[in-house]
Amino acid sequence: MKKLLFMALILLITACKNDSQKEEIKEVKTLTRTDVTLQLETISNDSISVRALDYGDGEYWFSGSNGQYGRIDAATNAVTNSRVTLNEDEKIEFRSIAVTPQYTYILSAGNPALIYKITQANDEVKLVYTEFEERVFYDSMKFWNDEEGIAFGDATEDCLSVIKTFDGGDTWAKCKCTYLPEFIKDEAAFAASNSNIAI
Repeated sequence: MKKLLFMALILLITACKNDSQKEEIKEVKTLTRTDVTLQLETISNDSISVRALDYGDGEYWFSGSNGQYGRIDAATNAVTNSRVTLNEDEKIEFRSIAVTPQYTYILSAGNPALIYKITQANDEVKLVYTEFEERVFYDSMKFWNDEEGIAFGDATEDCLSVIKTFDGGDTWAKCKCTYLPEFIKDEAAFAASNSNIAI
């Protein structure tokens, strides 16, 4: 009988606690469109089609069309715009970007797939990965620390393409299909402006 009373008391306390939590939740104000003010400011007026954004150490990095990439100082809105060119005729489309404390990596979408490593301190640009394949199309790239990163894209073999680095982006290795799920014929990844990998 004492056990039953004790259990009933615990249930009553828990129920009261849940009720008081519900009361607190009811007091949270729901914002409406009239409660929010949004101010847009033009930072740069350019012909670039920005396809990927990332943030690191007070700067917004972007990459996009015509081999263009750059950064925007978050405090001053100063824009530094740069370009990578293979030759005059070939236009590179950068759709993936990843920022670590010292480096920024940009990845082109089509054939050839190209990853450039940019040293933030001096803006040195170095080509660190090249993949020639008619079907190559990378969608996203992320780093989870200074040394380790991953990029993901459409199938060029019997699986979706996954490349990884373990040395700060200096070298990249493509995962073998034996370690990845088989893909369905004509399956492809959604080109989501560098947002289809979450770490």
